[in-house]
Amino acid sequence: MRSIAGIWRRSIQARVVTSTIVLSTLVIGLTGWALLRDVANGLAESRRVAAISEARSGFDYAQTQLDAAVETEPATQSQTLTQMVDSLTSSRGAKRTYELVLEGPLSATDGQVPVRSSAAVTPDSLPDDLAKAVKGKPGTYWRYSHLGLLGASDHNASVVVGSQLRAPGTGDTYALFYLFSMADQQATLDLVRRALLLGGFAMVLMVGGVAWLVSRQVLDPIRMARRIAERYAGGNLEQRMHVSGEDDIARLSTSFNQMAASLQ
Repeated sequence: MRSIAGIWRRSIQARVVTSTIVLSTLVIGLTGWALLRDVANGLAESRRVAAISEARSGFDYAQTQLDAAVETEPATQSQTLTQMVDSLTSSRGAKRTYELVLEGPLSATDGQVPVRSSAAVTPDSLPDDLAKAVKGKPGTYWRYSHLGLLGASDHNASVVVGSQLRAPGTGDTYALFYLFSMADQQATLDLVRRALLLGGFAMVLMVGGVAWLVSRQVLDPIRMARRIAERYAGGNLEQRMHVSGEDDIARLSTSFNQMAASLQ
């Protein structure tokens, strides 16, 4: 620490380069954070809009299936609902980016509401406020949440969309939830984050290198002038500085040479 403090006190170049790297890191970091936030918000909003649109199509299809089921027997209705869940989860191809949870009938007398799902979804994947809103009154509701499966260690961000269904044959009310995974959006966001980190690191190195080169071009003539001034102080007045160009460094060299000639 003492050696670092000594270098910091003695070397203008070290202070200039370090300050430039620190400031450029702050600026690049804040810019990258703002860009990453905008990208994340854009990906989340795009996924939310697509999820709500697809969920509404699924709700309409499910309600149509319930309207067509005229059976009033509980066993037959339960079989119809199970087939409906299987149909919704298999109708859009093998690669499914969502899971389904169907709760109902909500007016179960024993207090135990039957739950059907397309996979072993963890209970905390459904936000409590969303479930209360869906069960409270008709409409389409959504929340950001996470999608977790029993036995799986990872949890993906998700968009949960829920709505009520009503069976006309019995008058029972059901709550259907779509849980759309945002794994693809998270992968895209991770890719953008890595690109920003690598790009920001490269820019910091480039800015630090430029600062080192520029400070060296300015400080090398000053160091030369310091050494010559020390020789002048030692009595060696024959030494002269090399004059090149017409800038401030050249004018400083000329002044040093005139001073040495006057002293001599």
